[in-house]
Amino acid sequence: MSKNLGRKIGKVFEVLVAGKFICESSNDRKMKTLYSICEKNEVYLADYFINLGYILEKGDGYFFFSKDEEPSSDYYDNKIKNFLTMIPLVEFMLVYDNSFGVGAKISIKQMALSLEKKMDLKDRLDKMNRHKSRLSDIEACESIMKEFAKMGYAEVFDEYSRIYKIVDSYAYLENFIDSIREIANEEE
Repeated sequence: MSKNLGRKIGKVFEVLVAGKFICESSNDRKMKTLYSICEKNEVYLADYFINLGYILEKGDGYFFFSKDEEPSSDYYDNKIKNFLTMIPLVEFMLVYDNSFGVGAKISIKQMALSLEKKMDLKDRLDKMNRHKSRLSDIEACESIMKEFAKMGYAEVFDEYSRIYKIVDSYAYLENFIDSIREIANEEE
């Protein structure tokens, strides 16, 4: 256990209990520090948090909490609702850039410009009702990336240039979507 870990546990807990991820690829220096703390003290933190009813989970480059006890149905309803919100956004981003994934840097301006070139992209945006709410193309594209950021799958990389970066926790969402695809393929 590292020196001064006691003070840092509170910060780790604060982030994770809010349903956020702590990602290695974050641009935020504080988040990178928290990731390093989790990685170096994973066993200790897992033992500590289990006593509070949380399981410290580790993905490829990220940490998150799951519940030790059987979560309420609201917990599952919210989780499913969040995933259902993200699926069309992921599909949209894959039409925009089929290499979309962890580490991708997304320029809002470039995305909006591509709407003029790719009609299928513009159609998808219209179907998501983001464009019909009288948003400009740039505002509609930014709202998509803000949703990724709100869910913890992206963060602002360059505020001035309006560039977002997809962080390691996106793999969590990707794995979930892949699982849904596998189940759907098995049922066919």
